[in-house]
Amino acid sequence: MRRLEFVLAAVLMISLGSLAHGETINLATGNSGTAAAAIGGNFQAVWVDQQSTGTGVIDSFVRVQANGSEQGYNTSAGTPMDTLGGNFTRSLQLSEVPVVNLGGTNYREFLLDVNQSGSGTNSLISLNQVQIFLSAAQAPDGLTSSGTNPLILSFPGSTEIFRMSTTGNTDEIILDASRNSGSGSGDMFLYVPNTLFTGAGTQFVTLYSQFGTPGANASNAGFEEWSVRLGTTPPPVPEPTSLLLIGAGLLGLGVARRKMRKL
Repeated sequence: MRRLEFVLAAVLMISLGSLAHGETINLATGNSGTAAAAIGGNFQAVWVDQQSTGTGVIDSFVRVQANGSEQGYNTSAGTPMDTLGGNFTRSLQLSEVPVVNLGGTNYREFLLDVNQSGSGTNSLISLNQVQIFLSAAQAPDGLTSSGTNPLILSFPGSTEIFRMSTTGNTDEIILDASRNSGSGSGDMFLYVPNTLFTGAGTQFVTLYSQFGTPGANASNAGFEEWSVRLGTTPPPVPEPTSLLLIGAGLLGLGVARRKMRKL
C-alpha cells in the first residue's frame, strides 16, 4: 500500500512539474519544433537561415523593446506597452498574412527577428507568450496584460484564436540571435493553423507577444520585430466547376490523340 502511495505521489509530482514548466522549443540548438498551444491546436516554430528582410520582401507590423522582460502588440492607435513608434508598429489585416503549405497543411506565417548583444547565454532570448486575435476594428491603445507569468491580454470586440501559453504553464521558444548576422536577417517563422483564421480578409489581426520570462534569457539589446513576408500566398484552389471543365478538356485531348494514332 505504501509503495502504491509512493508511486502515485511521484506521478503527481511529475505531472505538476510538467504543467509548471510547459513545453520548450529550443531554436538555439535545433532548427524546428512543434508544440500544442493552450488555444489553437499545434503550431510550428522554424529557425530562419539568413532570411532576407529588405524592402519589398517583408512588411513589419510591430517592434517591441525593453530590458529584461518585454511585451507589446500591434496597432495604429498608439504605442502600447513596450512597443516602438513609427511605421513599424501598425494595424494588420488578415489579407496581409501569407498562407504557407507545410506537409499538406496550410498555415498562416509570421516572421520574427530578435536582437541580443554578446555571445553564449547573452545572445539567447526566450519567447514565452504569443496571442493572436481577430476583430472588426483594430486594437485600441492602452491595453494591459494581466495574471502571473505568462501574462495574458484581452480586449472587447475581439476573438482570441491562438494562445501559446496559459496561466501557470509557461511555454518557451529559445532563440539565439548569434545564429544569424544580427538585426535584419530574421530568426524564426511562427506557423499557426490557417483553419483558425476564419472570416473576411478585412478583419484586423492583433499579435501580442512577451519575451524574457523566466528571466534567464531576458532581452538585453535592440528591438524584437514581427513582420509578414510578401508574395508567399499560394494560388487559389480551383472551384469544382473549374475542375470539371479542366477534366473535360483533358478527356477531349485524350480522345483527339487516339484518333490521330488511328490515322
